[in-house]
Amino acid sequence: MYYNFFNYFKSFFIVILLFIGNFNVSANEFGFFGAPLPSISANINGTPKKYFADVFDSQILGSLSVFNITHGHVQTYKNGAGNIYLAKLYYTICPSNYTITYNGNTSDGGSTASTSGPLPLTIANNGFTKTDYTFNGWNTASDGTGISYAAGDNYNTSSDLTLYAQWVLTCSEVSDAGTISGAESSCGSFDPTIITSSSSPNGSNGTLTYVWQSSTTSSGAGFVKIEGVNTSTYDPSTISQTTWFRRGAYRCNSSSVVHTSAIQKTVNSNPTASASTSTSTVCQGATISLTGGASGGSGGGYTYSWTGPSSYSSSDQNPTISSSATTSMSGSYDLVVTDGNSCSSSSSSTSITVNNPTASAGSGLSAIC
Repeated sequence: MYYNFFNYFKSFFIVILLFIGNFNVSANEFGFFGAPLPSISANINGTPKKYFADVFDSQILGSLSVFNITHGHVQTYKNGAGNIYLAKLYYTICPSNYTITYNGNTSDGGSTASTSGPLPLTIANNGFTKTDYTFNGWNTASDGTGISYAAGDNYNTSSDLTLYAQWVLTCSEVSDAGTISGAESSCGSFDPTIITSSSSPNGSNGTLTYVWQSSTTSSGAGFVKIEGVNTSTYDPSTISQTTWFRRGAYRCNSSSVVHTSAIQKTVNSNPTASASTSTSTVCQGATISLTGGASGGSGGGYTYSWTGPSSYSSSDQNPTISSSATTSMSGSYDLVVTDGNSCSSSSSSTSITVNNPTASAGSGLSAIC
């Protein structure tokens, strides 16, 4: 009855529309004195929606009657004759609440409280921790293949959400390159022994990478990279001059490489020997002697070593072979000189010939010896 009565007089109503935020709210049908309000149509952010209201609770307040509905009420006003001449709708549409849940994704400490409420929601700061790792934002997928979010971003989608912490390994750069061993010296060109690692570089995580350098200038200058070598030890190829080697290491960035102290592979030059004699051709019974000379090398204090026919040997620089030479002393005499660094020369030779005395018969005799 009342519902029909309302329909009969509703042409006299002036309906006032309220704009609440982004909500364009209008009533498309009213109930009256206990009759239901079937629905309320609304436009929410451009999306049409229909909300169904509760049954009215009637309050008669003289010329003003208030009909309560969920989240609002309807007021009707009567004139002096008791006729309704005005209806006002007051209705608030309550937005839905959503929740963002945060997952530590292999974290080993801390926590991050979920974010709940109406949209838009603000992405929370991270509260999780993971040893040796640095937080690198949130993602909708645990493996980082989803949508990424940073703390402070807005989330404006009408659904709950789970975000996973993303982690990157924390790299602690090398500050001590460790030590290497293998200093040595040799005479002339030689193939050095392997350079070994005595202690390893410090730092943690990242990728420990080695680089090697060499210099023929000094232990502190002139270094150039040895291409293709990235191991903790190094086996140099043959060298013909003194060379310094050092190892570099880094974990995070090649520009942060740190080097060991250099080790020295020393090439000592060999001395040069000179052998001679002033008695290259003599008669048997004469005195024969040798003269030795030395130059160069990398250390003073030469020593001499003579060898010759009939197992002859001498360590004198200028030895007298014999004061009564025999023919068996004829031949080549060789000298090798050794310097203070134990570097030896190539052999230098000189020859001596000892002749037997001979004579010719007849006039004009002359002695050969």
